Amino acid sequence: MNQNSFLYYIHNDRAVIVRCYGEFPFVCVPAVLDGHPVSKIAPYCFSEKEQLPPHKKMFLCGEQHPNTVCGNFLQGVSFENGIEIIGAHAFYNCRNLSSVSLPSSVHTLESDTFMNCNRMQTLHLQLLPSEPSCLRQAVSLVSKQLLVTFEDNSRFLFPEYSEEMEENTPAHIFNRQLLGIGYRYRRCFSHNVFEIEEYDRTFLLASAEESVFVLCRLALLRLLNPFDLTDSAKAQYFDFLKRHLETALIMCVQTQETEGLRRLITEFSPEYSVRTAALKEAQKTQNTAAAAILTQTSQAVQNDYDF
Repeated sequence: MNQNSFLYYIHNDRAVIVRCYGEFPFVCVPAVLDGHPVSKIAPYCFSEKEQLPPHKKMFLCGEQHPNTVCGNFLQGVSFENGIEIIGAHAFYNCRNLSSVSLPSSVHTLESDTFMNCNRMQTLHLQLLPSEPSCLRQAVSLVSKQLLVTFEDNSRFLFPEYSEEMEENTPAHIFNRQLLGIGYRYRRCFSHNVFEIEEYDRTFLLASAEESVFVLCRLALLRLLNPFDLTDSAKAQYFDFLKRHLETALIMCVQTQETEGLRRLITEFSPEYSVRTAALKEAQKTQNTAAAAILTQTSQAVQNDYDF
């Protein structure tokens, strides 16, 4: 039973959700309200800036509740399959929103859906990486580093990028400048299909621009979940991690990537100084699981953890 209440109106025999109410900062948005299939999340739905559409008869599904789930209160949201459109500015100024899960039915994210969602870290798509999706729209709306996960547990990291406007003062012309390899990764699409081989090829360019820490995470995620990973892409990621093993281990400690930490140790058997540096980081961050792994013998035997 859904613990939230939803305010909605009917358009073409389908529900459009306008507001959400409840006690908890994590919401599951249903695909049916009072027998009406939900087609859309209205603009500004989860924003503190309430914008009720004029001349619409409103209905409330669920009990009346004094707390609106919106703005900084909202931390995570998932949508049931059937919803098709997420309206413009739907999450405007939801500064504590960290995760969003979208079904395969969502085909449109309108303008500035995630504007000022500065803590958004994870986007989960309820489909396989090779399936057509709204991913291209989603990653273009989030300039911060974003981890994208799929139903098969594969994970792809999209690095951060930024935009700057430089003014040519005499002519009053503004030039747009894009900073960061993250923008290049967001172009690895053919229409609404994710081009995974192009994503992997971009790593060569990224290695000259992006931080080693971020690249270690990106490389490790591709090796841990090798969906459509070619032999050449596998080799480039493997070689990069081998050359930057200490940073890779510290990255695993900081991101609590326990599986990745085990596999790096198993594959590369890091020398004492490298392992010690990672162990100090684990102790500093009080990551007891990582500390336990790092204190084990460095002579790991090749097994099912092989990349």
